[in-house]
Amino acid sequence: MNITEKCTGCMACYNSCPFNAIEIVQNKKGFYEPKIIKEKCKDCKKCVSVCPQNNPISKNKFKEIYAAWSKDKDIRINSTSGGIFSELANIVLN
Repeated sequence: MNITEKCTGCMACYNSCPFNAIEIVQNKKGFYEPKIIKEKCKDCKKCVSVCPQNNPISKNKFKEIYAAWSKDKDIRINSTSGGIFSELANIVLN
């Protein structure tokens, strides 16, 4: 498989290359994709490490989730955040 076959054109590789060894070119289908300039490339692999296609987010990681809301029913009902913003703002202001 061609390395650019899964490329989404996000340009993360281009923006991360410390040697300016990547140029963005338009392919035959009109999409932009990276092209490595071999003479400039130092094979540091930084472009590979930042690529979201080479490093997809793991879906098996458990995330911590927190929920909070105001105990005051009037604040909670009249708020889009469940009143948590009002409660936090009161703490900061006090």
